[in-house]
Amino acid sequence: MSSYHHLTINERELIFFYHELSFSIRRIAQLIKRAPSTISRELRRHTTTVGYRPSIAQKRYHQNKTRCGRN
Repeated sequence: MSSYHHLTINERELIFFYHELSFSIRRIAQLIKRAPSTISRELRRHTTTVGYRPSIAQKRYHQNKTRCGRN
């Protein structure tokens, strides 16, 4: 069983860079050594009207992280 690792800001910046170059989701996943579903979910969850931005994605990740777990 493997453990889950959150995306880092560096990985988010690479996703942004490769996505802007119109690389496929599978190619991006291969380049940053992540599952294609991870890339797909990241783009779906954090794409706004201005597109995917790594800084916005990281900020939203931290906001969501503070709201999860036990109160």
